[in-house]
Amino acid sequence: SVGSITYYAEAINNETGCKSLTRTAVTLTIQEAPDAPMSGGNQVECEESPIQTLIASATVPQGVTLVWYDASSGGNVVANPIRNSVGSVTYYAEAVNNLTQCKSLTRTAVTLTILDAPAPP
Repeated sequence: SVGSITYYAEAINNETGCKSLTRTAVTLTIQEAPDAPMSGGNQVECEESPIQTLIASATVPQGVTLVWYDASSGGNVVANPIRNSVGSVTYYAEAVNNLTQCKSLTRTAVTLTILDAPAPP
């Protein structure tokens, strides 16, 4: 659970049974994960000429960084989450707390789709 707890360690000599004169404090802290980003919405558009560029969007609160991936877990960081050709792609947004570096427990999916324009009659 989120929070801190402190334990105290002491040394004991295995041969004599003597204990250290003091104990060393060790504090364990579990930081709260940020909420997953809010999706800017999936985008579906018909192909234009020249072809358009769709850009995935999501929002996070102040003090949190948005990082895009190509998978819902693991995967690779995507520096530029766009679509500028016919077809579909899904990107996944993760929130990272700037202070603690804690990551959201889930990623938010955003799908970009450009539909093929029909041939002229």
